Amino acid sequence: MGDLYVACANGSNSTLIKPQFFIDYQDDYRKCGPALGLLFNAQSAHPVSVDIAYGFGYGYGTAETPEPPPYMPPPMMPRPGCVNAVGDDLQVRIGTFVSDDVQVGLTFDCAHWDHSEIDDDYFGGGFFAILQLLDNLVLTGDLCGGDAGMRGFLNLGWEFESGPPASTTIIQRWLTRSVIRNVNLRLRRHNVPPA
Repeated sequence: MGDLYVACANGSNSTLIKPQFFIDYQDDYRKCGPALGLLFNAQSAHPVSVDIAYGFGYGYGTAETPEPPPYMPPPMMPRPGCVNAVGDDLQVRIGTFVSDDVQVGLTFDCAHWDHSEIDDDYFGGGFFAILQLLDNLVLTGDLCGGDAGMRGFLNLGWEFESGPPASTTIIQRWLTRSVIRNVNLRLRRHNVPPA
């Protein structure tokens, strides 16, 4: 997994822009795409942040049919299936800084699978929070609920800073963090129709 991003500001530092490209992978499955971070009214006490990530998923494999237990009757025998990665994954997070050390906001999430056997797209919403626990220790949490249940993540990270922690501002914290996104790969399994 990896994120490559650059952050820039206009002359007055009132609006900051952070373009990014990411790639996530696990075994035969991949998700990559662009992301964009925006920080509006950056000089105010409570600037507004917008994080957008759009992932293209690809990769599929044939799932092995598990060996059934000896007591399982034939009609209940497991069928072979395929596992597909999500085709399109859009994540949007809009939030604000409550203080220099706390950022909170709303999460919107949708996903689409490019397979005829998987027709249930996912739409959801929730909230996120980022807490600066110590000088460099950061806790990020996200919880999103939708028509396919609950999903989310909890991340504990270490930030490297160039200046003393006491001098770190909201702008510096925002500039040194990548776009907020859920790096988990979405996979769906579907049964293979009998030949």
